Amino acid sequence: MSGTSPIFVKTSDLLVWLEPALAKFPKEQRFRLAARIEDSLMRFYDLILHAARTKNQLFLLKEADLELERLRMLVRAAKDIKAMSFQQYQTASEKINEVGKILGSWLNKLKEATPAETLAE
Repeated sequence: MSGTSPIFVKTSDLLVWLEPALAKFPKEQRFRLAARIEDSLMRFYDLILHAARTKNQLFLLKEADLELERLRMLVRAAKDIKAMSFQQYQTASEKINEVGKILGSWLNKLKEATPAETLAE
């Protein structure tokens, strides 16, 4: 996988869309929740990049899946405390789901190609 594969393109699109929304968070949340959302997205980006460049993809992609779920929860929290509008939340959720579908497909391909005893580890 390269930096132009769909997961990298969609993750980059999410980052570009999310940054201005995070900048508009109330000041007290910009340094708390917005920073955590940004950190989570960047960690996800790092994990998929590392997975694309290593042989230990399955472990890294499982970590990326957990990080994407963390990102979902943080974005939901932003909506719940009204740091993000419902429309922004909807758009972010759609973009996160698109990334999640691609990640799920990548994970499934790896699981199909990986011997069952390796998956149990």
